[in-house]
Amino acid sequence: MCQYRFHSWRCPFEPEPGKELCIFHLPLDQKEPKEFYKHLANYLLALYEKNPTPERKKPWIVSERDEKLLDHYLRFVTPGEDWKFTGFVFPDMD
Repeated sequence: MCQYRFHSWRCPFEPEPGKELCIFHLPLDQKEPKEFYKHLANYLLALYEKNPTPERKKPWIVSERDEKLLDHYLRFVTPGEDWKFTGFVFPDMD
């Protein structure tokens, strides 16, 4: 499990291979922006699938859909659960 903690909350995602943090919590110099945004897009898609509402649009994330990553993040999303991006480290987007 990722070692990122914020008060009593602990990140549920797996760490990157050979690291203690998941791709969302790794420092910028330890991740590739394209890979980060691919993971983020699929996490957002998982959130959308488990929590559909008509007012939510799927912009750029649709083109990043990856069935393997989406299935991975669907395991972490509970319908009705708050969206959590606590401590995510966002690289600049192209």
